[in-house]
This record gives sequence, C-alpha cells and structure tokens, in this order.
Amino acid sequence: MFPGNDQLVACPHCARPARHSTLLSGNTIGVRIWTDGKQLAPMSPETPPIAICLGCEKPFWLSPAKKLGQLDLDSGEDGIIDINPDWMDAEHVEEPTCDEYHRAIHSGFAKTVDEERTIRILAWWRENDPHRDDSPSVSLQTATGNRRKNLEALLHLLGETNLGEQMMRAEILRHLGEFDQSRTLLSKMENSPFAPVIRQLRILCDARDVSVRELFLVAD
Repeated sequence: MFPGNDQLVACPHCARPARHSTLLSGNTIGVRIWTDGKQLAPMSPETPPIAICLGCEKPFWLSPAKKLGQLDLDSGEDGIIDINPDWMDAEHVEEPTCDEYHRAIHSGFAKTVDEERTIRILAWWRENDPHRDDSPSVSLQTATGNRRKNLEALLHLLGETNLGEQMMRAEILRHLGEFDQSRTLLSKMENSPFAPVIRQLRILCDARDVSVRELFLVAD
C-alpha cells in the first residue's frame, strides 16, 4: 500500500477546511466482505463519499467539495503545496453517524436517484457496522423504525436486471424478515458467478437470520 498526499477541501456550507487521505496504490490482501456488500481491505482503505463538517455539523459530498490544496505529511512544512499554512491543523473528515445519515435523508440531501441510492446504502452499512464481528449465535431483530423505512425505500431504488443489485435486493428482504421473497430472488441467480454467495445467503434465510454476516468466498 502506498498512501498519497492528504487533500484539503472546504466545507460547502461554512468553508471550514478539512482533510482526507488518498491512496496511490493498494491491494486486496486481507479483504473482508459482508452480506450487505460492504468490503474492508486493510491495504486499500476508502474514504466515505459523504463527510460531516466538524464546524457546522452539516453533511457534504466529498468529491465535488472545493479543493484547497494538499499536504505531503512526510515532508513536514515543506510539504505544504499552495495552501494557507494555518490549515496544517485541519481535522480529518468523519463519516456521518446513523442518525446523521437519516437526518440527511429526511432533509432532502440527495438530489438525484443515484445520490439517494448511495446515501441509503451508506446508512444501512453504518447501522450494520457495530455487528460485523458478531458471533453466529448473536442475531439482530427484524428491522424496525428508521432502519426499516430506509431498507424499504432502498429496495425500490435497486434495479431488477443488474446481478449485483438483485443480490442486494435479496439481502434487504432477508433483513426485513421476508425470507420467502429473498429465497425466490436467490433461486433465480443460482447458476450465476456468485453461486457460492447465493448458497450462503440461502442458508441464512433458512435459519431465519436477519443479521449482517461475513462472507467466506471459496472457489468451487
């Protein structure tokens, strides 16, 4: 893994500077994948596409945020590239919490269908994060409240022809406790390249398990 320079951006709401890490190159050694589609690769860390400003506490999309410059941390002050030296102390961006994601969704933060789909997936993943290392004997309750509303809305934002989105639809139905519907969708993908994943999701449906679980990908 080769990290890049830290990038500095301005919050579009209050102009407060914030920094985020970049990556020159990485790899998938040690990658972990879960049933909800989230992947974590220690050698390829990702910065969330949405950040919370630590000044005004409002969310913003990181990619289109105004670029202020970059920092080469290995070079100390000599690594400041075209920025105000006072910004060396800018804090790293933080991902929204579950509640912050839900508030952003309800406030109309997403302006397009693609943005809404993205933020709803991120909210779902954020809710699942505390449970990614739960033992098989620990199971969540069927989704309720804002979690259920988010999953039901996300279900209608996913396509029915794209294989990846079909798998996510089946996983959402499992989290909603709709095991028969989930199995029906999975049965249509049994001969796909994702057959090992499909089998694991079917086992979870048969067990009436509504928790996020780590996937174990073993070649047939």
